[in-house]
Amino acid sequence: LSEEGAAARLVRPDLRGVIHAAGATEDRLVDSLDAEAFARALGAKARGAIQLDRATRDLDLDFFVLFGSASALLGAPGLAAYGAANAALAAIARGRRARGLPAVAIDWGYWKGLGMAAAAPARRLLEHLASQGLSSFDEAGGLAVLERVLGGAPARVAAIPFDPIRARAAIPAGSEPPLLAEILADAAGPEEPIRADLEASEPARRRDLLIDHLRRRV
Repeated sequence: LSEEGAAARLVRPDLRGVIHAAGATEDRLVDSLDAEAFARALGAKARGAIQLDRATRDLDLDFFVLFGSASALLGAPGLAAYGAANAALAAIARGRRARGLPAVAIDWGYWKGLGMAAAAPARRLLEHLASQGLSSFDEAGGLAVLERVLGGAPARVAAIPFDPIRARAAIPAGSEPPLLAEILADAAGPEEPIRADLEASEPARRRDLLIDHLRRRV
């Protein structure tokens, strides 16, 4: 059965939405990758998403969700092909949006204990990432994010539990991923003496002072 035929068998006229969560990793460093390894990583992710897109273009879907990975944004040792496959999902989502069709690609952080994150190598990676401020979702937290995304989101969304204070302490300055550089620079900025200001102010003014402080931080 061809890829087109396999996707077509999944589609029914009354289909209301698609969540594409398939994937395959190729755990190897860049210098050991070859065309076959890239093809395996791209197959389930990118080619599968393309075929689902083609098979559903004439349907009035409520949602078309592509489960990607934060590895497409932050990189991950040994996951170059997997990261590339996930990055392709954003292009597919943007292409659908340009045609007026629903689509969102979510660059997920890890879901703890589920899917690929349940394997032993992934657990070791999770521990390493947690030490750098990148924690994982539990099932309830991930589903809450998904519900929010389904309520309306750009074509590409990053969903990554992140502690900038811990990351600032763990990642040497200048070696942080570009996506996180601005966040970490902000986290490294001088602390505003908000507590001292609140304690020194009249109680009736504290609420306004706190609101102004939060607005500046945001």
